[in-house]
Parts: sequence; structure tokens; C-alpha cells
Amino acid sequence: MNFFSVSQENNQFLDLYLYMDSLYNRLINRYKNNSNSSSKECIICVESGLIGKNEDRIFNQKDLIDRCNQFIDDIKPLISNQTIIPYFALFMSNSFDSLCLLIALSALYKTVDQATGSETNCYCSTILMPPNLKRDEITTLMNRSKVSTIIIPNDIGINHDTFIQTTTTTTTTPSSSITTSKITLIYSNNRFSIYKTEYIMNRVGEVVADEPTVCQLTSGSTSPSSKISIRTWKSIIEEAEVVAKQLDYTAEDTILVNSAISHSYGLVGGIVSSLLSESLIILPISLDHLYQIDNLSIDSNNNNNKLKVNIMFGVRSSYHWLAERVLLPRCLFESLEASTLRYAMCAGSMIPADLIVQLRSKTGIQLRSNYGTTETGTITIDTTTTGNRSDDENDNVNVSSVGIRLGQLLPHFQYRLSSTEINQDELLLKSTCLSRGYIKDDHIELATDKENWFHTKDHITIASSKEDQQINIFYYQNRIRYYKYKNNSNNNDVFDPVLIEKQLLVHFNNIISDIVLVEDKIFKCYITLVNNNNQSNSNDINSFKKSITLDIEQYISVHQPLLTPITIVIEEILPYSPAGKLLLKYL
Repeated sequence: MNFFSVSQENNQFLDLYLYMDSLYNRLINRYKNNSNSSSKECIICVESGLIGKNEDRIFNQKDLIDRCNQFIDDIKPLISNQTIIPYFALFMSNSFDSLCLLIALSALYKTVDQATGSETNCYCSTILMPPNLKRDEITTLMNRSKVSTIIIPNDIGINHDTFIQTTTTTTTTPSSSITTSKITLIYSNNRFSIYKTEYIMNRVGEVVADEPTVCQLTSGSTSPSSKISIRTWKSIIEEAEVVAKQLDYTAEDTILVNSAISHSYGLVGGIVSSLLSESLIILPISLDHLYQIDNLSIDSNNNNNKLKVNIMFGVRSSYHWLAERVLLPRCLFESLEASTLRYAMCAGSMIPADLIVQLRSKTGIQLRSNYGTTETGTITIDTTTTGNRSDDENDNVNVSSVGIRLGQLLPHFQYRLSSTEINQDELLLKSTCLSRGYIKDDHIELATDKENWFHTKDHITIASSKEDQQINIFYYQNRIRYYKYKNNSNNNDVFDPVLIEKQLLVHFNNIISDIVLVEDKIFKCYITLVNNNNQSNSNDINSFKKSITLDIEQYISVHQPLLTPITIVIEEILPYSPAGKLLLKYL
């Protein structure tokens, strides 16, 4: 197969792919215009483990295109012969095959006949599924999205029997008994398997009918379950180009992505931005792999040409890992005090001040906030140098007296601050890059209000830069959570659980180490106990719960009758993501 073709000698497939604004075509057109770039190193990541083990490899740009071409040739006959429509759930790990499958799917579409006799293009919609979802989550998301096709790379280890619940329908007639599985294996090779479901429509076409889309799961930190958010490939590429410009990506840069590429942060800022800039990507399956990657050389003829990471995309757990290491990876540090990093980005929950100080004193790394949401992509990036920071920020780097510094708003956004009922200003955003909506059980719910503003649910303040009064710097205060209710006087009132949680942590600081109040028909208070508290070893845990309940109900009696009775749930630990977000969906 020619490097820059995908079996185009077979004309019946010409209308099946090559959507012009796909990531695949962006890459292949650039390589056509610069054939010398095909041998340039592109990504270091885990190969699929075809021989029974995973190993890190350096892939060049030709390797990437060849693998994508191979996958397009594997999948396109299934679309051509009407076996499937291009509406996929793609389970993804941080492996080469997962990435290449996603890029290949970005270009696929088919022409279908309408009932009116005319033809229309059915563009590919791909729901990105992390491999670590719980089995009941997978079932819920499959039932909600009603995807027609499921693709599972073999390196993930997910299989039909253990992760996909199959519902069997039995029809009995006098002469026979027919059993039909709702999920059927229709294709398999040594790299991935494809399953067909009972559904035959691309539901995303309700809101995006004229271009391919990527659907990503929200973390589940603000709702009882993850939402499925729809974004177009065009908007993702637009965001990636803005991020690359903001961070000054060049073809000489090496970008470390320690975040799941099924999520927006790792995929867009880390992977797509780097691919468009021809930067070298390091995508480790875990940070422990960096010690193996240290032994790789990007030039086989020059063993001294070792890897040096310039920009790191990490989450809170990434930097905790670095802070705890005695021996630091050489690709990040030329010496203990000399990091090779130009920027160390952190997304997810806000960065603890003690971690920022610990990393800076030990390694010289200065963490930067990379603030965004699944629905918006990257919102702000803090690229200010240490010398330009105001005096009140020098001690805690990006934690200041006016909030947690997020940096400047990216230029493709419009914004406004909207006052809420608890007198906290919420950040609202407009952009061509915003989510088109959420896939619900029976409809597509818009992600924006009637005026096309997206509500972040974050309390944000803005201050002018002391160095340049024309530049607005955004500061994070807290997540906005409140509930409306009728108080004892039957008047409208609001309850702020964040404020109450803070008060309870102070009041019961010798008993409770973590707490969250959630509404689930009744209010539940989830708590963890301090390790050295004798009560945590009490044989009569029910008696202990009762005493804590009475104390809490008395403490928050001003909010009766809303919060009484209240259920106390004692957990060993509360469920946090690697990014440090409390996952309400697991409570």
C-alpha cells in the first residue's frame, strides 16, 4: 500500500472516508507536502503487546499513518456492506493502537440513501470509553448512548463476557426456540475486535449532521453519573491549535502526556496539539515507565541524544509521584535541581499549596494551572514566568490571597460573570469549540442555555495583571453547589453544602478527615475518620453513627426541615480520581 493512499484503487470505497477536516487528513496532507517528515519521531508509547507483553517503542510519523491506514482498510468493508453504521464506542488505553484507531475513525463516513430517494453523508461519531469503568457503568452508558458498534483494542483486555452485559431475548414457537444476543462479534483480528449492537442509528446526528464528532465522558464529579458530551473534530482541532500557540510548541519539543487520552485534557492539549506541531510525544502507560524510556535515544546513531521533556501534561497524582521519588527520571531532570521542563501543566482538581511548594523546593518545577472542562476543552493556561508574578503569589506560586491563579482566558472564548443565589460569580462561556450537547436516554440535551452560554458552575474572580493592566487574570475560588428549598418559615432559601462541609471539618476536626454532603432523595453525609481516632475502631459503629448524626443535625439545624433526617455513611476513603476530583458518581 502506498504511504499516502488508503486502497484508493477500489473506487467503491472512495465515499467512505477522507472527511477533509478530520485529524487524519490534517496529518496526511502535511506529510504529503513534506515527505521528509515521514521518518521524524512522532510518539513514544506502548505497542499493543501482540507477543504477550507491552513494550515502549519509538514510532515515527510514517508508522502512525501506516497503522491508521491499516485500520481504515480493516473497518471500511464493514461500513460499505451495511453491516455497521459509523457510530462507535471506542474503548481506549494510552497505547498506540488506541490512538491510531481514534485517528482512523475521525475520517470515516458513508453515503446512505434516505427514504426520499436522495443521498446524505453519515459522518462518524466516536464515544471514547476509558478501560477502567465499572461493569454497571459500561452497561448504563451503552444503554444511554445506543451505539451501533463497539470497538475494543486487544491490548486493553476487555472482552465480551466480562465487561459487556449481554441481554438475551428468547422467542418460543411451537416448532422452535430462537435465542438472539443483542451484542454480536462481527470482526476480530490480532489488534482489535468489533461488536455490533441492536441499534442502527447515529443519535449524534440529531445535533451534528454535517461533520464527524467525538463524544467524551465527564468525570462524574458533579453529577450522579458521567455525562456523554458531544464535540466536533473541527472544534477539537481549533482548540488544539490555540493551545499549541499558547505554549509555543515547536517540532523540536518533547511533550509528556500523563493523562488518559480518552479525556479532553490529555487528548486535545497533549496529543492533538503535539501532532499538529510535529512535537515528539511521550505517552507512558504509567510514570514508572519513564525509567525505561530514559534508556531510549531518539537518534540510534547518537546514544548521547537522550530524551528531554519540555512540557508535561499531568494531574495531581502525577506530581505527587514526582515529589515522592528519590531517583528522578533523567528525561525530566538534568540534575536534581535542574528540570528540563519549560511548563509543567496540572489539570483536574486545584493544586494543593503544600505540593506546589514541595515540588519547587525539591526539583525546581513550577506547576501551572491548565483549567478546563470536558464540554469546553481548555479555558485558561497560566504561562506567566516566576519573575512576573505579583508579590503576594511568590510564596505559594499559583495559590494567592485572591484565589488560585488560572492565568489568561484563551482567545477563542467570550466570557461573562453571572451572580448566583449564594452571591458567588459563576463563569459563563461562549465559543465555537463548545460541546453541542449531552446524549441522554431518549434525547440530546443542549449543553448551553438559550443564549448559547455554557455554565461552568465554578466561582471565578478576575483581576488585572500588575504587570499589564490590559491583561485579565482569572482566579479559581470554589465549585458552586447549592440547593433551593423552603425553610421553616415556608420562605424560599438556599443551602450551600460547600460552606457546611468546611464548617463541619473545623468543628469535628479530631473525628472527621473528609466529608461531602450529597442530595439523593434525602441528604447523605459521607465521611472518613481520622486515622488515630479511637471511635473508628468501635465495635458499636451504629452507636457512633448515631452520636455523629445528632451532633451534625444540631450543628446545621438552621436548615431544617431540609436536612433532617440525614443519613451518615462512614467510608474508609472517599472515591477520588487521579486528578484529585471527588467522584460523586461512586457514592
